[in-house]
Amino acid sequence: MIAETLNAESVWLLTEASQPGTEKLTVGVPADLDRSADGREARSALDGALRTSLEWTAILGQAELNELLDALQTFQDERLVVPVWPLATTGAGWAARAVGGGIVVAWDEGFTAHEINPAHPEDYDFVAPAILARFAAKPVPPDALSALNASVRFAVVEDATADLALAPVAAPAGTGPLIGGVAQPVFPFTPEWSQATPQAGSAEVTVTRAAPGTGRVQATAFYAQTPERPVTATLLLTTAADIGLLLGWWLARRGAVQPHWVPTWLLPCSLTADAAAGTSTLHVTDATALGGNRYLALCAPGSAPEIVSVTGIAGNILTLAANLANTHTAAGTGVALAMLARHTDAPLALTFQNSYVAGATIAWRELPAEYNTLPEDETRGTTVGALARTAWLYEFEEAWPGGSVFTRATDAGLDLVVGGHTYTDRPIGLSGKVTQAVDLSRQSLTLKTRWWTPGPFDQFMPGGVACRIFVRLYEFQVGTANPPVLRCTGELTGVKFDGPMIEAQVSGPGEIFDRVLPSDVFGRGCNARLFDARCQLNLADWAITAIVTAVAGTSVTLNTLARTGGLPAGFGFAHWFALGMMQRTSGGKTRAWSVYDSTVLAAGALTVTLRQAYTGNIGDAVTLWPGCDKQFTTCQAYNAGTNPTGKFNNAANFRGCPFIPDRAPQFDLPAVSLDQGSKK
Repeated sequence: MIAETLNAESVWLLTEASQPGTEKLTVGVPADLDRSADGREARSALDGALRTSLEWTAILGQAELNELLDALQTFQDERLVVPVWPLATTGAGWAARAVGGGIVVAWDEGFTAHEINPAHPEDYDFVAPAILARFAAKPVPPDALSALNASVRFAVVEDATADLALAPVAAPAGTGPLIGGVAQPVFPFTPEWSQATPQAGSAEVTVTRAAPGTGRVQATAFYAQTPERPVTATLLLTTAADIGLLLGWWLARRGAVQPHWVPTWLLPCSLTADAAAGTSTLHVTDATALGGNRYLALCAPGSAPEIVSVTGIAGNILTLAANLANTHTAAGTGVALAMLARHTDAPLALTFQNSYVAGATIAWRELPAEYNTLPEDETRGTTVGALARTAWLYEFEEAWPGGSVFTRATDAGLDLVVGGHTYTDRPIGLSGKVTQAVDLSRQSLTLKTRWWTPGPFDQFMPGGVACRIFVRLYEFQVGTANPPVLRCTGELTGVKFDGPMIEAQVSGPGEIFDRVLPSDVFGRGCNARLFDARCQLNLADWAITAIVTAVAGTSVTLNTLARTGGLPAGFGFAHWFALGMMQRTSGGKTRAWSVYDSTVLAAGALTVTLRQAYTGNIGDAVTLWPGCDKQFTTCQAYNAGTNPTGKFNNAANFRGCPFIPDRAPQFDLPAVSLDQGSKK
């Protein structure tokens, strides 16, 4: 492990190379899958890049082992730059690489020299794509092999944005028969059926059975559905190009999302004559063995299968829906049943036997509901089958008296620009599901994220909530022109902090009707809110501009204070801005702070104390508004002799009862005894 810097971040470069044949590379694309009781599916990818994990064993000499153990004593929780060892090439061979990525590591033998993202990787002995990751588990305790070396097992999981992910250089895949007017791709390998015992492809249906009591008869629920064939097979990849092609295929198919053609292991018949490219017939041994199957895979060793659709059978002659793209010899071609399927598992695990020699077990499930004509209320690609990739968009609106401040975030793995607004990639997500009722105003949800600043969660730091915060949750189909769909709206009503981790509760608009609040309170304080309809003061009339001259955390010194029409009478006495607000606009974004207190105006300057630290700079132009403590004297006009705390000259609109006594006249204060007692 070597301490490094990547994009201004302190990271560790893992230099403990793998022992060939010990690596396990796993890639995947998370997906959301909804399946109906009759077998129809809607599938959507949740990422547009591969997510990678890597395991390997390193054989370390005594000096290398000591270096690793010393580094782990310094290591905290920094991210790791990890070369994907089984995908390494020579520097000269990097130009013809099968897999690249957002991070590249180049090194000389023994790591005597190395570089991250080199300008000239060909100048080094070895080059490999790398991932930015964290330990899935700390390195296991080393196993001593001899007095001079030891074996150490590593496991890492990628923890980075999509632009840093592995990027396979994939060749285009062939296409098969049209389904719904679209030519679906063909799995680019012929599976090694002899290498493992596959699922035979025997069709099955989904049935729910339960024994609710002690009787002999079970309760069964079955919905009409077309039986589906599950198939499992093994691949043996022996070249860098094969590995790159499979990883590229997995990314393009979004793991378990996109449909494609694949041969099964069943060969019901064989060719009796060569079939030339451009012809539309096949001569087979026994056409009756096809049964009701009409999709076939013509398979030859070392090449991708060709999928054909049979439209007619006359004796043992098959008529095809389209001309053959390739020539197929009777001696070298197998005729297998084919099916439209998807991968069953989102992660793909490659177990390496040597450099660029790897095995993989792959499972499929047939999609018979997507062969057929869909019901009128279903649309392929919209309600059924592979849907566009989706992401959640989170919009936070801080509702300040002077206007709203918006913060936008997404879980897409990269920043998104939607509707002219930028949604910044954040580690944010839903905790559970959105709770809904018949009345949509009663929706609620819980968010989980890590605190960031500046942001909406600043208002829940010590000092109290300074404004209301509204939340809107949108679902967006990435890469399409479709507008985002509003799924939930509400108000941020509570935040729980666990260190930097946050759990935020969002309640629907109807939640306000569940609150027990008096509409008016009889007391000395005013029931109106400053600048609202009952107060009748105009917010714009009380905007005071200033320039920041000094900043010390929450203390900000201002001068050049001015207001349209001149500063109000008595302006600048102590606490004049207390409970008010300060606002700054920069780069088209407005940020607001609530004001805790202010000093006396002296020599044209004063200092305000904010509830949160000021994040701007000296020289900033800011706007301030005074606050109101709801006292009658504050609402009256300023008079240096009789009312030195008067501010607004708005007594006619005061909504309190200033002459109510401190206590009811009939209330007697309890007697207080000053006798301290004595020892007895």
